[in-house]
Amino acid sequence: AYLAFMDEGRAEALGAAPIAPDLAAIRAAAGKGELAALMGHADSGFQSSVFRLGIGNDEKAPDRYAVEIVQGGLGLPDRDYYLTPAFAEKKAAYQAYMAQMLRLAGWENPDANAAAIVDFETQIAQVSWTRAERRDPDKSYNPMSPAELQGAAPGFDWAAWLNGAELGGVRRVIVRENTAAPKVAAIFAAAPLP
Repeated sequence: AYLAFMDEGRAEALGAAPIAPDLAAIRAAAGKGELAALMGHADSGFQSSVFRLGIGNDEKAPDRYAVEIVQGGLGLPDRDYYLTPAFAEKKAAYQAYMAQMLRLAGWENPDANAAAIVDFETQIAQVSWTRAERRDPDKSYNPMSPAELQGAAPGFDWAAWLNGAELGGVRRVIVRENTAAPKVAAIFAAAPLP
């Protein structure tokens, strides 16, 4: 795998062809539910997601595993990169990089779409928990059923997302940032599909 990654000539010759099926699937998404289902593949494929998924030992019952849902949706390392003036140069460089990647992938209106993506991520950063908040083990342990999660954060199709992650039968999830999840879901719901 390392040698294939380092084969720059082959990578240049292939261009965006290896991700063409993924790009086509994203373009073909007819609604937010289909997009949520694609986001469910984020940990095993090309797609990204406004939420991250993990499976690990349940912190309150270590003899069992738990499905954990964590805030996501940021391409930069932390919410501060979007919100702190000291990182403004990094944020601008990220937007330029995003436009370049969209251009190389053949995406329409790369500059305008890069700006829209960074604006979308900035909105998510504004409602995301800080690192200090995320370290609180009691505050970040919020077990729910998928139906309870759908009721708490109705702007996102949680069933489609879990089905996309091949976890459609899960009966219990741990929502890490329970007050951020509804806000991120609302941002997702309000965003134009394109």
